[in-house]
Amino acid sequence: MRSAPYVLLLLLPLWQPVWSATIEGVTFAESRRVDGAKLVLVGTGLQRHLIIYKVCVAGLYLPAGSQPASVLKNVPKRLEIHYFHRIRAAQFATLTRKGIRENTTAAEYARIGPQLNRFVAAYKTVRPGDRYELTYRPGKGVTLSLNGTARISVKGAEFSKALYSVWLGKRPVTQDLKEGLLGGKS
Repeated sequence: MRSAPYVLLLLLPLWQPVWSATIEGVTFAESRRVDGAKLVLVGTGLQRHLIIYKVCVAGLYLPAGSQPASVLKNVPKRLEIHYFHRIRAAQFATLTRKGIRENTTAAEYARIGPQLNRFVAAYKTVRPGDRYELTYRPGKGVTLSLNGTARISVKGAEFSKALYSVWLGKRPVTQDLKEGLLGGKS
């Protein structure tokens, strides 16, 4: 029966995790372990500046079976960002604050202010090939790591939602990057 494979394709969920991905020469593993839980690669994306300059590529990991729509909820997640250019720590702090401000209300921004101040103080200048990892563990908070070395952990589901909204919120750093991370185009 020739139509059976097509029927099976229609029955598959619209979102499927990818096994691994290479984008712009940078590879993201198919999965990561976080506190014993397996997070799978949902998607990857490229961030450009002024259409021409490639700033970074990123990969998003969520628990197997999660839907990308749950990304800003209180679920484990990991965002890995690989940089192509030198970016100063002060630039990261400014852009993070701006991204959070654009994706939160004034009251939300005020509530997470102390957490945000501690978090952005942990940024370091990156060079080409460096990779920041943002890993959220419900009840434990967000850990910022640089090239696999933890820099800081900040508690709070509200802070996590605000931080990840920089890339995945209503007003992301770029729509193309967001779409790629959520399993769309990359």
